[in-house]
Amino acid sequence: MAVIPAAGRRTPHTTAHLLVAGAVTVVALVLLSPLSLSVRSATTGIALVVLAVALAHGTWRNARACTGTRRLAWRLFTAAAASAIIGNGWAAAVGADPVSSPSVVSDCWIALGLALSVGGLLALRASGVRSAEKALLVLDGLVAGSAVLLITTIAVYSQVLDSLSGPWLHQVMTLTFPFLDVVMVTVAALLLTENRTQPVLLGLIGGGFALYAIGDLAFAARTAAGSSSFGTPWDLAWIAGYGMFLVAVWRPDATVTPPVTQTVRTPVRRTVLVFGLLAGALAVEVTTSGPGLDVVRQPLWVLLAAAVGARQTLLTADNAGLRAGLERRVQEQTADLRRMARQTEALVTSVADGIYGVGHDGLVSFVNPAAAATLGYSVEDLLGRDPHDTFHAPQADGTPYPKETCYVAQAMQDNATVSAEADRYLRADGTVIPVEVTASPLRDEAGVRGAVVAFRDTTERHEVERMKHEFLSVVSHELRTPLTSIRGSLGLLSGGGILELNPAAERMLTIAVDGTERLGRLINDILDIERIESGRLSMELSSYAAAELVQRCLDELAGLTASSGVVVRAAQVGGWVLADADRVVQCLANLVGNAVKFSPAGAEVEVSAGPDPADPSRVLFAVADHGRGIPEDKLETVFQPFEQVDSSDSRDHGGTGLGLAITRQIVEAHGGRVWATSVLGVGTTMRFTLTRTTPRPHPPTPTGEPHDRTTSPRSRA
Repeated sequence: MAVIPAAGRRTPHTTAHLLVAGAVTVVALVLLSPLSLSVRSATTGIALVVLAVALAHGTWRNARACTGTRRLAWRLFTAAAASAIIGNGWAAAVGADPVSSPSVVSDCWIALGLALSVGGLLALRASGVRSAEKALLVLDGLVAGSAVLLITTIAVYSQVLDSLSGPWLHQVMTLTFPFLDVVMVTVAALLLTENRTQPVLLGLIGGGFALYAIGDLAFAARTAAGSSSFGTPWDLAWIAGYGMFLVAVWRPDATVTPPVTQTVRTPVRRTVLVFGLLAGALAVEVTTSGPGLDVVRQPLWVLLAAAVGARQTLLTADNAGLRAGLERRVQEQTADLRRMARQTEALVTSVADGIYGVGHDGLVSFVNPAAAATLGYSVEDLLGRDPHDTFHAPQADGTPYPKETCYVAQAMQDNATVSAEADRYLRADGTVIPVEVTASPLRDEAGVRGAVVAFRDTTERHEVERMKHEFLSVVSHELRTPLTSIRGSLGLLSGGGILELNPAAERMLTIAVDGTERLGRLINDILDIERIESGRLSMELSSYAAAELVQRCLDELAGLTASSGVVVRAAQVGGWVLADADRVVQCLANLVGNAVKFSPAGAEVEVSAGPDPADPSRVLFAVADHGRGIPEDKLETVFQPFEQVDSSDSRDHGGTGLGLAITRQIVEAHGGRVWATSVLGVGTTMRFTLTRTTPRPHPPTPTGEPHDRTTSPRSRA
C-alpha cells in the first residue's frame, strides 16, 4: 500500500485506496445488517455499477499513462469494465431479473467482459515474450480451466445441469459463465506462478478475479438450488473482487512498464499445476461419475484432450526450435572463439617482445617464440617450468631473490599491473641479459588465475647508454681542458697585456670569448643532464631557510642584474626546506636568469617563498617577471631540453636551452614539481615546490642516488 508523505498530504493512489476500502466496508455493513432484502439488493446493484464505473475510469487513466503491451492490458480491462456496465445497465433498463427472468443480451455483454479480462491478463506479461510462450500460457489456461470446470461440474454443478431450462442460448450462457470465470482465475494463477516482476500487482488483480469468480459460481449454485437472490452476504465476493482490482489499478507501479523479458521458459511449477489439475479431474471423474458421460462433460473432455495435445505439440516444437537455435549459437560462438584464438596466437607469435604466461600454480602455461629465442630455449622446454627458478637471475652475491617478492607474485597477489620493472634474465647458456618487464594479472569471473609477463631485451639500450656515457666522459675530460686553455689565452689577449689591439681585433676577441664561455656552459649543462638522468648526481640534503637560498641566488646574479638594468628583489620569503643548497640555488639562478634576460630594462623581477596553499607540507618558490610572456602551448614544452619559446632566443639572449630542463630534473629529484603560468604581454611566473622541514639545521645527510629507479633489478616490496 502507499505511504503518506512526511508533509502530511496523501498521494492520489492513497486517497483512492482509502475510498475503495471505505466503500467496500459500507456495502459489507449493509449486506450484513437486518435491513430489508430490497434495500440490500439495491445496495448490491448500485455498488456494482459504481465500482464498475470507477474501474473503467482507473483503467482508462492507466492506459493513457502506459505504452506497449501494458497499455493494451489496461485498454482491455477498460473494455471489460465497460461491457459489464452495459450488461448490467441493459438488465436494469429492460427490468430483467438474473434469477427469474435473465436477459440474454445482458449475459452476452458480461460474458464478453470476462473474455476481455482474460485478454488483459495475458497482455500484463512483460514485453519481449515470444508468441509461442503466449500460446503456451493460453493452452495451459484452457487445460487447467477445463480440469477445474470438470471438477466443479461433477462435484458442484450437478444441480445446475439438472436445472437447465429455457431457450438454448440461455442454457449456453449459463454454462459459459463458470467456464470463463475458471479460465480467468486460472490464467491469473499461472501468471503468478511465473514469479515475474510486480508480484503484488498481479496478486491483487488475480485475487480480484478469483473473488469475482467465487461470486459467480456461488450465485449459479444457489440459483440452481432455488435459493439465489441479490442482497445476501455472498454478494461481498463480487464487491471485494472489484475492490481488490481498484486497489491494483491505483497502485504506483500499475503504470510502470516491466523490463523486457530476456529468458522465456515454461516454469516447472506451472506444468505441475496444470497436470495436477488434470489428474484431479480424472480422479473425480473416476471416483464420482456413473457409467457414461453426460452431454456437458463430453465436450469438456474433448476440449481438455485437444488442449493437452496442442500444448505438448507446441511445447515440443518450441523446445526443438530453441535447441536448434542454441546449437546454432554455440556453433557460431565456438567458431568466433576459434577465430579469436587464432588471431591472438598470431598476434602473440608475431610480437618481437617476449611474452609468457604463468598459471595459478606459478608454472609457465604459454610462451611465444620471441621469448624462447631471447632466453635460448625452445618453447617446449619452457612450458610447465617455474620461471622464477629457471631464468630469473640471482642477486649479485649469487643468492636467489625471494619468490614471494617477485613481480609475478605481486601481480597475482595484488591484482595490479607492475609496469617497466627492471630485471635480469639468465639465458640457457648462462649469460645474463638486462630486461624491462611488465607483469599483469590474468583475470576471469572467478578472480585472478595467473599472470601475463611481457619483457624486452634492453642490452642494446644499455650499450647505447654506455657509449653515451663514454662520449660525455670524453667531452668532460678531453674537450673542457683545451677549451679552458683557449678561454685563458683569449682572456690574456683581450686584456691587452701581450700586444696592442685595434678596435676590430678587440671586437673579434670579445666575440670569441663569449663563444667559449657559452660553449663551456653548454658542456656543463649537458654533463649535468646526463648525471641527473643516469642517477650519478649525488645530492646532500639538509635543512635550509628559504630566505638563505634566495639570498645566495641574488648574490650570484648581482653582476647580471646590474648590467641588464632589471631590478631583482626578494618579496615575502619564509619557511625551511629539506634540500641540497647548491642545486636549489642553481635552480633559482636558472629561473631568475631567464626572467632577467626576457624582461625590459627597468622592469622588476620578484622572488618569493612560503607555505604552499595546496599542500602545507611543501614550501612554494616563485619567480615572477613582467616580460613578454610565454604562449599557452609552450608552458610545458619549455621544460624540455633545447626547447625555447622562439628559435631566435638562443641567438639574441644567449643560453643553451637546458636551464629549465635541469631545473625540472633537480626539483623532481627533491620530490617536488615545477610549472609555469603566463599571460602574453603581462609576464610569467615560474613556481616549484620543495619538502617543508623544521627550522633546526642538522648535518648534511648523503642520499646517494635518490631518484634512480633502475638500480634494483627486481621489486623487493
